[in-house]
Formats: sequence, C-alpha cells, structure tokens
Amino acid sequence: MIGTYGPPCPFRAVGKTWKAGLLPYSPEGLSVIAQHNGVTVDKLSMPNRHASNPYMQTWMHRLGVAQAAGVDVRPHGRWLTPEQLGGLAA
Repeated sequence: MIGTYGPPCPFRAVGKTWKAGLLPYSPEGLSVIAQHNGVTVDKLSMPNRHASNPYMQTWMHRLGVAQAAGVDVRPHGRWLTPEQLGGLAA
C-alpha cells in the first residue's frame, strides 16, 4: 500500500514514521501481530498492519511462516528471536 499519509499521519499515533506505509505485513506476519495483541486480524488498525522497519517486517513474516508450519514460535510465552529462527536472511 503506497500512498501519501498525512497530515495527520496515522502512523505517528502508534510511534512510527510515514515510511511504515511502505512496509505492510504479510498475511503470515499479520497473524502474529494480531495474536500478540489478542485480537483477530480484521480488528487491527491500519497503522498496526505495517512494520516500523524492514527488519521487523521480515521477523514477523518468518514467525508467521514457522507457526503455520507447526513450529512452536512462542515457547515459554516468549516469541522466538530472529537468531532462534536462524537469522533473517530469507
């Protein structure tokens, strides 16, 4: 979703810059974000459907893909780190 945001920029309300609009989460990443926030994907606000940076976008995508494949990505209540996922190289 590329476009002009603002003013007011909806991403600032959640602590992100306008560049977050260039980084939408994948469907897999959205499922992780929704789960973390205790809501369904359809309840996420537009700014929360976008990553704050490419690193976060990749991490959430990788968590979602691993979870869909049956991996326990939240052992002991903590999300696996990028390093535990094998780094963020696609």
